[in-house]
Amino acid sequence: MLQTPSSRNPNFALPMNRLAGEKVHDRKDVKKFLEPFFASKSPEFYANGIAQLSLRWQEVMNSIGKLISQ
Repeated sequence: MLQTPSSRNPNFALPMNRLAGEKVHDRKDVKKFLEPFFASKSPEFYANGIAQLSLRWQEVMNSIGKLISQ
């Protein structure tokens, strides 16, 4: 199964759900939806995401080109 950002990280689902059904014409439209979401996140949200980067990188390296389905 192909993993999307929202399936790997439920915190990412909220802004993606808000964009569903919206007509996005340019960057300004996307920015209007994403800026409040990211501005509302705590420093821990970002620290946890950064802490997971090395684990995710290792997962990709171990997959040897196969899709990651966790």
